[in-house]
Amino acid sequence: MKVDCLVVGAGPAGSIIAKEMASYGYDVLVLEKRQEIGAPKRCAEGITKHGLEKLGIELHPLCISRKIKGAILYSPSGKKVVMEGHEMEGYVLERKVFEKWLAAEAIKKGAKYMVKTQALGMKRENGIWKVRARNIEGEFEIETKLVVGADGVESKVGKWAGLNTTNKLTDYHSGIQFEMANVNADEKYIHIFFGREVAPLGYAWIFPKAFSFNVGLGILEKGAKMKAYDYLKKFIEEHEEIFANAQPIEINAGGVPVAHFTEMVADGVMLVGDAAQLVNPIHGGGMMRAIHSSIMAAEVAH
Repeated sequence: MKVDCLVVGAGPAGSIIAKEMASYGYDVLVLEKRQEIGAPKRCAEGITKHGLEKLGIELHPLCISRKIKGAILYSPSGKKVVMEGHEMEGYVLERKVFEKWLAAEAIKKGAKYMVKTQALGMKRENGIWKVRARNIEGEFEIETKLVVGADGVESKVGKWAGLNTTNKLTDYHSGIQFEMANVNADEKYIHIFFGREVAPLGYAWIFPKAFSFNVGLGILEKGAKMKAYDYLKKFIEEHEEIFANAQPIEINAGGVPVAHFTEMVADGVMLVGDAAQLVNPIHGGGMMRAIHSSIMAAEVAH
């Protein structure tokens, strides 16, 4: 099989660059190892309206779980700061729907997708990348001039291309989140809690959704007294006024990179989004940078 551009990973970064490259007229194939695009979600699901407007992206209404007026920040002493205004307005997404919508938009432009299909390795011969992959039909090979690594925090594409993608353990935060029902918090705002005892070198969050809340935290586990899961349980127990009658309906965990790679490109290879560790190191958000990096990468590749 031969294609102009092979994208490994169908998260936001992968589907955005697939759409952009297909729009330029290239033959694009996306490989996704998961059996379902968008699941599991490892994301607080918040995104700014202002950021999307700058990139010219108009969300499908079904991607939006709740519109947000602003943010309320809570200090360790309990003091609150309310932040509002146009640049603070945003959305809490329905992440699974959002990722499928992005894939559908790329497919409309001509990109092809193969789900439950895993890239196994790749080698370069005479300016062409030969990528081995496997799905339920067996192993096969794809030849392409451009491989885009959009395969997330655990990316393998960069390693296969010979890039230095080694980071220290301290370059990652541990994240844990519950989707919870029956949470007693103001649904017009996202809520951010700071403090060494709340989440060392990180923060806890409560993000309202249509009928539930995304509740989680991220910490630097090295030197912390407990695991991220234990800090989240403690946070919930200490805020009985918010969580007295709440129950989790989904649990997800994962690592969050807070340091960038120094190498993100090689001959015929680009890393985008979390695969390039393009996460905002201050708040740990990666969606806007995933989208922006993919648009920029497509412009360069074109």
